[in-house]
Amino acid sequence: MLTIFAVPKPFKGHVGTIQRNAIRSWAQLGPHCQVILCGDETGCRETALEFSVEYVGDIERNEFGTPLLSSVFQRAEEHAVHGFLCYVNADLILFADFVKAVRRVTEIERRFLLVGRTLDVDVQEELTDRGDNWEVDLRRRAAELGTPRPADAIDFFVFTRDAIGLLPPFAVGRPSWDNWMIYRALSRRVPVIDISSSTLVIHQSHGYEHVKQQRGDRWEGPEGDRNRALLGVYRRNLLSLDDATYRLTPTGLVRIPAGNLKRRMRTAYLVSPMVPRALQVLRPAYRAMRSLQQAVALRMSSG
Repeated sequence: MLTIFAVPKPFKGHVGTIQRNAIRSWAQLGPHCQVILCGDETGCRETALEFSVEYVGDIERNEFGTPLLSSVFQRAEEHAVHGFLCYVNADLILFADFVKAVRRVTEIERRFLLVGRTLDVDVQEELTDRGDNWEVDLRRRAAELGTPRPADAIDFFVFTRDAIGLLPPFAVGRPSWDNWMIYRALSRRVPVIDISSSTLVIHQSHGYEHVKQQRGDRWEGPEGDRNRALLGVYRRNLLSLDDATYRLTPTGLVRIPAGNLKRRMRTAYLVSPMVPRALQVLRPAYRAMRSLQQAVALRMSSG
């Protein structure tokens, strides 16, 4: 039914622990879920073997050594045995309700992009150490201490093979490519469905020490700058979960009402196929007008 794929970081320290927690949860989702670990990071092949999931190496990287999502998605599709694919960040814990939500959507829609809000939970230990009740304990911890992630931080995508197409060479784990996925779906007239209310997805909190030439305290740096540059004319208008078009509810899919009309109009404008062409035409005129205004202002101030 579903092919789940991810690009783990090296299996070292706390990051290694939470990635093992995540992979353990995916491997327990049942025989209808194929799991693929992508990349050549330390411990990736061995962990795939330990949890009896598939391994795909030979992923293209940028000069910082970071895997490129264009290569990851292509290799995952080549090895996928199912028509529905799911990219997840390698620190996400999934439960059976996730697969149930995906199955419900597949019974209604042929093409889609599924997204949802995740819950930030501090997990320090390997969950197998908590015994057979680790899921019950973790759900309780999430309810008591979990923090919803912001709408523009999108940690998983479920999509049909024909929904997205080829990705630009975004660096994995760096800003803005996840926002591009929503833009891409909407621009191809693919429904973007928010399954937040139908499933619990846990994002295990972690640091960002792995980011090369990091600025600030998170994931900013030259790779993030390059990801944004790949967005082109859309880099200042990032889409988020707030731009989803449907919501999965107990009774089925419900169209999300317009709500913030200004945002809806902006989104419709951004996904219009005419936007890139219009901006190419209007940008030189806009710059010429700004230059003229500055020249006039300078002349008036000096006179």
